[in-house]
Amino acid sequence: MSLDLANLLDGYRDEIAQSWVKLLYQMTDGSNPPRPARYSTRTPAELTVNARDGIAAVADYFRRGSYRQLEIYVERISSERANQGFDVSELVQGFIALREAIMPVVWREVNFERSAALSVASDLDELINWSVIRLSKIYANSLNALLARQVDRLRTSEEQLTVQNHELEEQRSELERSVKEISALNQSASLLNSTLDLRQVLDLILVTLSSVVSYDSARIMLFEEENPENVRVVAAQGFPEPVVLGEIIPLASRPLLAELSNGPADFIIAELSADDSITGKDCWWLGLPLAVKDERIGLLTINRLITTPNFEERDGRIVHTFANQASTAIMNARLYARSSAMASLEERNRLSRELHDSVAQSLFSMVLMAQVACTIIGQGGDLALAEQKVATLQETASAALQEMRSLIFELRPARLEEVGLAVALKQHAGEVARRNGLEVNFCAEALPRLPADVEVALFRIGQEALANVVKHARASRASLSIDAVDSQVILTVEDNGVGISSSSKQRAAANGNGGANASRTLGLTSMRERAALLGGSLSIGPRRPDGTRVVARIPLTSAAGVAIESVR
Repeated sequence: MSLDLANLLDGYRDEIAQSWVKLLYQMTDGSNPPRPARYSTRTPAELTVNARDGIAAVADYFRRGSYRQLEIYVERISSERANQGFDVSELVQGFIALREAIMPVVWREVNFERSAALSVASDLDELINWSVIRLSKIYANSLNALLARQVDRLRTSEEQLTVQNHELEEQRSELERSVKEISALNQSASLLNSTLDLRQVLDLILVTLSSVVSYDSARIMLFEEENPENVRVVAAQGFPEPVVLGEIIPLASRPLLAELSNGPADFIIAELSADDSITGKDCWWLGLPLAVKDERIGLLTINRLITTPNFEERDGRIVHTFANQASTAIMNARLYARSSAMASLEERNRLSRELHDSVAQSLFSMVLMAQVACTIIGQGGDLALAEQKVATLQETASAALQEMRSLIFELRPARLEEVGLAVALKQHAGEVARRNGLEVNFCAEALPRLPADVEVALFRIGQEALANVVKHARASRASLSIDAVDSQVILTVEDNGVGISSSSKQRAAANGNGGANASRTLGLTSMRERAALLGGSLSIGPRRPDGTRVVARIPLTSAAGVAIESVR
């Protein structure tokens, strides 16, 4: 990976240099109100030359594993910028911007493959952290030398030099803290985006929050949909006594919470007495709203014991940034839960219709035939006719039993764990063909046994795809194939029907963007989400010369990234 990154940096040096220079010109010096950083005083030609040299030094490190060229570059730049009056924070921000210039090229070159991009990002973060620390030290030496010359020229006192060095040390400490905070926010963003399960998202928020700012206890409260004047405790950590999850708190009873929910403040820092705090002890308190755009969805509060340092304004600002990430993760998890619930409701409605249209009608017919047979026998009528009715009753009961078994298999493939995915899909394809008069061809090439969650997901995707063929494609023939190739399992469903381009409504449904056919939209959304949760993908498109092709690809790796062994 290091050699590949070095080659990438060399190959795209001009593109990365241009992006880096553009970022440097956009920087501010951190003042209030902000002013352009000193990079705006340098010419594009100078900045471009320096940017190319810096990229070459970084590439040399990843190629040779030596900091030599990078150290020479950092020493030169530090000396030049010190003489030009740059502040150390401007230098560091400029160097950190190199990561923002490189990563878009990395994402594009790894074809937006998340694990590869994260690996490169980790390598870059490690190198930039080293460079920032080294830059700070070299810059400090350059600045001290400059200050010493000024002392000689101006015959200033040793006390003034000490003050300058002390300020520089404070800047270095501030810089190191900023780098740590930025790194923690980046890591927390990756973790919060790793799952769509709401319970896991809430737990991850409290765990990752501790890496952003220290606290002794924390709570997440979400507004009740039916009564937004109340909040419900949905997650808590660090309290000495168990907190009742699900506890409803009226905002009117907690002035600080009410102010957070309605006021303009991004955060509130307060000192709470034992009577006011949830812990029953004197404590420092920091509260923030959880909001997505302009919609507030809940509150986040954290506490520190009164014996520890109080929260600072800086803590409030960084936790506010974290809260924005957390709010988006919560909203995404909520939307996913609602989508899953709608898909489940649609499935139950479908089974209800199937039961009504098939089994219920058969049972009604059986009741009528039994009544007729009883009437004939009771009145001493034609026994042959009664026997005929009973025989018809038996045939109808057998057909209803078979229909019920088919529906139960769709609802829960009981033999999936026993016989495996290939056999279960083959049986289901046969049931679809029998019940709908559709020719369904099935093929599976040496498929290994897969983890249970993978087999269930692929079975449901194949089941939903065949259901769409029956309901929407108006096809006479379909095929279902599944194979394990190149460390992934591929499931393909094709038909010779009207195709997804036959009407605008079908195109809207196939893209998952709504349309008249809501049930199909939910089905396609469900298939995409099942594939995405396992790190896979689902594509839907036309099949030549006619019909539709659905392809699901699931990587043959576990959640921990360990390759799955084939089980023949």
